[in-house]
Amino acid sequence: MRALFLLSLLTGVATGIASAQADLPGALDQIASSELARQKIPGFAAVVVKDSRVVWTGGLGVASLESKIPVTSDTLFRLGSARLFLAAAISELSSQGRMNLGTPAGDYLFGLDDKQSRLSVQKLLSPPSEAGEEAVAARLIENIRARPASAVLDEMIFTPLGMSHTTFAPNLAMTYPLAMGHGADGKITRPMEAGGLFTSANDMGRFLSVFLNDGKVGDILDQREVLPPTVIAELSSDSGYGLDADASRGVRLIRQTSTAPGYAAAILMAPEFHTGVVVLANRDGASAITVAQKLLERSLPVRFPQSVAVVR
Repeated sequence: MRALFLLSLLTGVATGIASAQADLPGALDQIASSELARQKIPGFAAVVVKDSRVVWTGGLGVASLESKIPVTSDTLFRLGSARLFLAAAISELSSQGRMNLGTPAGDYLFGLDDKQSRLSVQKLLSPPSEAGEEAVAARLIENIRARPASAVLDEMIFTPLGMSHTTFAPNLAMTYPLAMGHGADGKITRPMEAGGLFTSANDMGRFLSVFLNDGKVGDILDQREVLPPTVIAELSSDSGYGLDADASRGVRLIRQTSTAPGYAAAILMAPEFHTGVVVLANRDGASAITVAQKLLERSLPVRFPQSVAVVR
């Protein structure tokens, strides 16, 4: 009887898990639609990755309140920060012995102000990093590789991971479906500022799939490494390098939020569960991290304490 009881219990648990997984896409659709309406966001794109594969991706709303063109998972949005990708490139260069993360930036570059000169290479890309500090990190990459930082990131990260629509060039971004930034009043933000990184939910899904799979792509029988494990370990650590670590909700999370005029974005991962979410939105003041956290929690087998359930 005891064996039959245990078998019945295990069967019930397995059935419950299978049912929850089957219901997941619909539940995530509902969360996304609810947040789009609640926050009055013109449009956003999001992706959820579990166990190194995309389990849900969605485009909701419109790329522009003027054109009414629907957002898809291939629509490009502007990220307010390239810190994660700069940190990944510098970490890899460090593992190659071409720089030391603990060395002050002023030891590598001339013309920095006193604060930037004293910051270690690691601290340049640790939150709360500023746009000026990211610019210094880009200069470091250019100084070491004697090439534009954008070209180095293409070579080291975007191309190997298949992020073919991720670019720093606005004139290239505009040749793809592109979400226009909107102010809190709903007006399109014009003109678009120079600089910044443009990417899509599908491209970010490729990044998360590799990141959460120890830097590898391919099926279980034929995997190849495209990001060194040392880079993954560095970015996943509690040091805050590239990504901010947070364990206040009972689950260890690593995250990055960013804004640009008319845009908001959030990257949120639970490495223990090999699960991650990216949300890209096109309105000032949109809480992309709230959407990301709700999508992530629904995708995990645990629930966050209600007292700290949503990051504002």
